[in-house]
Amino acid sequence: MTTITGIPPLPDLPLPPPAARRPYVAINMVTSADGKTTWGPENIPPPGAGPTIGSAVDRAWMKTLRSGFDAIARGAGTVRRHPYYPGLPSTPSPAGTLATPPQFVVFTRTGELPLDSRAFRESPRPVLVVAGSLPYQQRQRLEKAGAIVWEFGQGADDDRLLAALSRLYQEAGVRRLLLEGGPHLNHQFLRLGAVDELFFTVAARLIGRSGSLSLVEGPDWLAHLRLELVSVYQHQSELFLRYKIHG
Repeated sequence: MTTITGIPPLPDLPLPPPAARRPYVAINMVTSADGKTTWGPENIPPPGAGPTIGSAVDRAWMKTLRSGFDAIARGAGTVRRHPYYPGLPSTPSPAGTLATPPQFVVFTRTGELPLDSRAFRESPRPVLVVAGSLPYQQRQRLEKAGAIVWEFGQGADDDRLLAALSRLYQEAGVRRLLLEGGPHLNHQFLRLGAVDELFFTVAARLIGRSGSLSLVEGPDWLAHLRLELVSVYQHQSELFLRYKIHG
């Protein structure tokens, strides 16, 4: 385990190779010290709190981490709450080039997404929408907005997720996939044993309000999973944790 003061540059955080027949998958989230990932049911911050739970340093680190991944995935609820494309740092790498924009992947059951939002308008590549079985009109609406749609039928959510991971690996060439929530999508990936690591920022603030979401939420226990602390970075009063997930 490594404990260092300061934010880790990406070259100091080597990422593992992909698992067999699926991408290496990591979750990156920020919570308050009391474990909240949203401000409340409406996700509107209180006066004077600032727009996000994490600091400007955390937001910069989030962009830096994304540059090490081929694709960034979010659930539909998170996209509706935060309808923007998950961008990268605007500064060149040490080699003098900008990182290739990752593929933006959205997991949805219904296909109801904010297609006129920045999430779709600002994406440098067509957004990949992973869904179950959609009505024809809904699929047309998504494709008209420039999205690529993968439908996986009416099977169980678990089967669709595993099939999507396999297809991302084999067809889209995704070797590293970063999940940015929400907590229900995190839960589904974790329950299936499809997450390799967790990058977790603990912000130096409290929220306390009931109805706020946490890092992982779902109907099943995850107590069989074991977290191994890989590194701890501290910037002022904010902690940047990295865990390997076993089980």
